[in-house]
Amino acid sequence: MESHADGSLLQRQNLDRRKIMVVNLKARIETFLKDHKNVFLWMLCALALLRIFFFIASFPFFNNVDEKSHFDTVVKYSKGYLPRTETMKFEYESAELIVLYSSPEYFRNLKYLKSAKTSPPVWHFNRDKISQYLNNATNGWTRHTNREAFSPPVYYALAGIWYNIGKLLGIKGLHLLYWIRFLNIPIYATLFWFAYLLCRNAFKNDLFMQVGVLVLLTCFPQDVFYSINSDVLSPLFCLMSIYFLIQILRSYRSFSFHLLTGLVVSATFLIKFSNFPMLLIFAIFIFLHIRKLVYERRLKEQLPNLFSLVSGCLLPIIFWFGWNSYALGDFTGSILKVHDLGWTVKTLGKMLDHPIFTLGGFTYFTSNLINTFWRGELVWGLQRITSPGMDYFYVLSSCLFVTLSTINSLFSKNDYSPDQRFLNYISALMLLFSVFFLSILSIIYDFGNCPYPSQAHPYFVSGRLIFGAFLPFLILYLDGLRIFTSKISRRINPLIVVLFICIIITCSEIHMTYPVLKSHYNWFHILG
Repeated sequence: MESHADGSLLQRQNLDRRKIMVVNLKARIETFLKDHKNVFLWMLCALALLRIFFFIASFPFFNNVDEKSHFDTVVKYSKGYLPRTETMKFEYESAELIVLYSSPEYFRNLKYLKSAKTSPPVWHFNRDKISQYLNNATNGWTRHTNREAFSPPVYYALAGIWYNIGKLLGIKGLHLLYWIRFLNIPIYATLFWFAYLLCRNAFKNDLFMQVGVLVLLTCFPQDVFYSINSDVLSPLFCLMSIYFLIQILRSYRSFSFHLLTGLVVSATFLIKFSNFPMLLIFAIFIFLHIRKLVYERRLKEQLPNLFSLVSGCLLPIIFWFGWNSYALGDFTGSILKVHDLGWTVKTLGKMLDHPIFTLGGFTYFTSNLINTFWRGELVWGLQRITSPGMDYFYVLSSCLFVTLSTINSLFSKNDYSPDQRFLNYISALMLLFSVFFLSILSIIYDFGNCPYPSQAHPYFVSGRLIFGAFLPFLILYLDGLRIFTSKISRRINPLIVVLFICIIITCSEIHMTYPVLKSHYNWFHILG
């Protein structure tokens, strides 16, 4: 009996020791982060940019997400070409680089590439053979239609300036192509900085949210950041828009600040029309701001600032629509692309028959949208690069954590400060509007013979199209993760869980993309 009692006592003591160790570890982590937060954040930023650089340099040209078309549009803007029907074809300058530096590995079966004796990259040929190859292939490309040529201008104008700077620096050939991609590094650095500012201001006493968002930013595996495309700017400008609008709501700002905010919101829409939900968020902010001014009896005094805010947003959009109407006969510039793809607007009856209104269709739409939101849409050897296990994790964790955060924000009275609750509301609305916008586009069109979206799978499930909601999603995801871990055990440090998730994500991304990283067409091989 004494022996049994001694054993039970020993077990309780060991259990108590483990509890104390867990509590001490949690306290030590929190103390370390508080004392060395700035150093830790700078390290995270450096790691994030190093990761972006590594994958940019490792991925050969040109990926499956219309990178050829995006590059050609950058070239057009570098020459000062605004969209016109006569500028629809590929430029000779871009066609030449496409012919020389395209990897066959994206669009050829890997079994074929392994069994066949693969030719070396074109740039390894002798000059005579390169010249002959260019003559045969380049002229064909200049007869191809570039469907991205009429897209909104902001990214292409910025990348066009960057491209010209590269040429002035003497950068040529494949190095010049990677130079355009490397623009994503300062874009991501700026995104990182504004994410820190937003979280620092909204979550003043919440170390987990301040640090957790940046930790997840460090390893988020979305491959849109590794290529030439307009989607890469959407997260930054939507985040800047929300941050500036919150500053206006909090305190009175100058005329120029209101004008700048309006221009940033406008630029968000003129990066990608799928960022239209940001205009809805802008309208909500305007309503809240006017209500506040009326309550404080300062509406008349602030009318010039309100005018600058609204006009800063609307005038660039009106100008762009006006140019498209003049040059293309279509104020959005989209009709020509839609016509070229063979899409037609359905009747109301056919819209209501869309499979998204079924459980299976809704599940397909939601799960694929979440997966591509996390990992992107990279194809290698005609096969989608994916991991079923990680895809299940992305879907389940995203649905669970975002739902928990939204419900808790609505019904919990004491868990949030007013700033935190407001940001969660805005984040939930931004995410909801974005998903709803894609579902509407999926419903209204008959996609004809288009391979994506198609009649068999009539859904827009490209997560990059709702990438304006990137930071709102991260905020809800991490808040939900914290709620989930607290329900399991108060002793669990949610930041440790986030770090563990990041390690899993990074290992999975490297494993999935390993065949791509080995390509002899990437930047590291030309340096060698």
